[in-house]
Amino acid sequence: MVKKAFLLFSEATGLVANKAKSSVFFGGISSVVKQRLLEVLEMEEVYLRGVSFWTVDFKLDASWYFKKILRLRSTINESLIMAAELRVQRVDYARNIWDRLILPKHRFIGWQIVNDQLLTRDNISKIMSIPSDSCPVCCMEKESHHHLFINCYYTRSVISEVTTWSGDFSWPSNIRDWFSRSSNSFQGKVLNSIVLATLYNVWLNRNCCIFDMKCKTVRAMSKEIKFCVKTRCLMGCNRGKGKLDNHILNVAVRAGCAAACCGWSVFVSFADWRSAGQGEPARKKKVGWGRRNTWSG
Repeated sequence: MVKKAFLLFSEATGLVANKAKSSVFFGGISSVVKQRLLEVLEMEEVYLRGVSFWTVDFKLDASWYFKKILRLRSTINESLIMAAELRVQRVDYARNIWDRLILPKHRFIGWQIVNDQLLTRDNISKIMSIPSDSCPVCCMEKESHHHLFINCYYTRSVISEVTTWSGDFSWPSNIRDWFSRSSNSFQGKVLNSIVLATLYNVWLNRNCCIFDMKCKTVRAMSKEIKFCVKTRCLMGCNRGKGKLDNHILNVAVRAGCAAACCGWSVFVSFADWRSAGQGEPARKKKVGWGRRNTWSG
């Protein structure tokens, strides 16, 4: 079917596929199916098992990127490559950042923040000269990871607004130490998602200040963070293991349904939930019905 579609496309446009620059990668299929596909596509198999990369013949009909790789043999040292060792250092914060409850884009930016890899102005000034290294958001201090995500006046205002609906918890003074702690409970994972969603939106707003000359209000920023975290929790992509964790998720789900049906909302302070007895929340007063705009978008 795919080949037929390509043939129809070739007949209509007059374009023909260049097989010398085309490759097909197989995996998880039998040799019979692979051979059948090669016959249908009218392509030959190139197999390097038992052949050294350093001695394989250079063929003109090979794909362009394979020929480019072969050309590297004249510029690199074989002995150094063969003696090279890959050393990977395990870090404690990886498990909390790459959790399924956290949005992928939040994980990526969070990983760069923890490793001090974002191009803040202090890092940019190390590789090139820039007119100013002050924070583009507050314009009061030199921009660095620590300033932008912890000490900046705008960030502190966003944190204060976020804690009005997430519950009052101590914002991390050291982001790497925060994510290096153990967070096996569902409550801890929700807090991690709140922190990373806040960090991501702070970085996004910083870029808007530079490239679009716009800065979001603190209330609008808090609303976006709340929507991201609430939506991710209501998806139920990572249900808790205990009765308390499931109870919190069910309360959040009921809150979303109630908000959609009659405009009511529920306030759940994830930071203050503690298990007691048979898994029931110890502080039920933290769950209350009202018309306060909390988890409802």
